Amino acid sequence: MATASSRAGDAISVFRALLRVRREAFAGDKQALKLSAAQIRQEFEANRHVTDEAMLSELLAQGREAVDFIALNVVQAKLNDRGNYEMKLEKEHAGATAEEVVPTTKKGKTPP
Repeated sequence: MATASSRAGDAISVFRALLRVRREAFAGDKQALKLSAAQIRQEFEANRHVTDEAMLSELLAQGREAVDFIALNVVQAKLNDRGNYEMKLEKEHAGATAEEVVPTTKKGKTPP
């Protein structure tokens, strides 16, 4: 059985890993960095008082899975001079498939 202090250490470790991986995934995108940090904090704050051992294990596993998912599946596409979006795939993305994403404006509308 894990102690409360070891669980707190595990939670802090997962929290920091999520913050690190989001910095890599959203580098240069101030809005995505700000929103992702807020979402991560919100999720951890919402579960701050969970004491059930099984639930804590599940939440930590979900956090670790999120770290892996972001690291392996989230790729930034940037608008180039030709008006197309480009993405630079790294070696950790090998074997992954890209899904088409329709860009939106800041107001959530699809550009013409």
